[in-house]
Amino acid sequence: MNTQFNLSKKGLVLGIDGGGSKTACVLMDLEGHIVAKREGISTDYRQHGINAVQTTIHQLRDECLADVGADISALRAVCIGIPNYGENAQMDDMLRTSISSIFPRFVLVNDVHVGWAGSLALKSGINLVSGTGSIAFGVDTNGKSARSGGWSERIGDEGSSYWLAIRGMQLFTKQSDYRVSRGPLYNIIKEKFALKDDFEFIAKVENDYLPYRNKVASFHYLVAEAARQGDDEVIRLYDEAAEELTGLVRSILSQLRFPEEGTIVSYSGGTFRVGDVLLNPLKRRLEAMGLQLQPQIYPPVVGALLLAVRNLEPSFLDNVLKGLAKERHAL
Repeated sequence: MNTQFNLSKKGLVLGIDGGGSKTACVLMDLEGHIVAKREGISTDYRQHGINAVQTTIHQLRDECLADVGADISALRAVCIGIPNYGENAQMDDMLRTSISSIFPRFVLVNDVHVGWAGSLALKSGINLVSGTGSIAFGVDTNGKSARSGGWSERIGDEGSSYWLAIRGMQLFTKQSDYRVSRGPLYNIIKEKFALKDDFEFIAKVENDYLPYRNKVASFHYLVAEAARQGDDEVIRLYDEAAEELTGLVRSILSQLRFPEEGTIVSYSGGTFRVGDVLLNPLKRRLEAMGLQLQPQIYPPVVGALLLAVRNLEPSFLDNVLKGLAKERHAL
């Protein structure tokens, strides 16, 4: 993190990525130097409510500015990515009103928009996200955008950590009943929950997991461990997840205009930490469609910074991107 900047001359840009699990806040000068970073709880109003979202954003703003001895007057541009923004007009109005008490000027977008902006550094292409939920967002060479997925865990989010966790729970019951062969997943869950009787799993899941979206998604790490231990049934789940995620990309392709070859699909989100068991079947499917799969260039919070700068003055972007390129290791 670079703290050498001329505050009075350049001013600062603030970017916020309000994910479903946590919120990242970064402060940058107009040379692309990251000068402060903070994290807070999720700013998903469906989980926490508008007031909690406002409190979190206000706190992160103040902490970042305090880290560099600045106040709000130093901010020249702000962009905030919020889960579910753009999906409910009434809630959108409430969010904008709430945030306007924190920042006099700001850009407010869905968090998938900042994910695309960071993952592809504002270039055309598709960003595929699989974390607690799943969604894809693309921008073509004409600047037209489209999204697919993000329908919430109850009726969508296929291929996400939540989706894989629920599938993993279901698979445990099938392995317990010998409806499918028992594999590593069975023993991993038995040991994790110290089950003396497999039916004890019902109460543990219904009481300790299902009421909490993030807790369910965290169960995915047990499923991932079973995949690492070679559980064939779990590996098949990841192949199904790859097909579901490919469907999101197909949807974006059908809505936008991209070259026949070479379009980049970036990927981001915690589900992909499982590695090749998900990435290989996904890559195979996308390459068969003439697409290139690559990791994100920058995290979503940097995407928020880039959108803020573009909204302030597009001519500043080249300089900012040069500075950010030198700091990628710190991001």
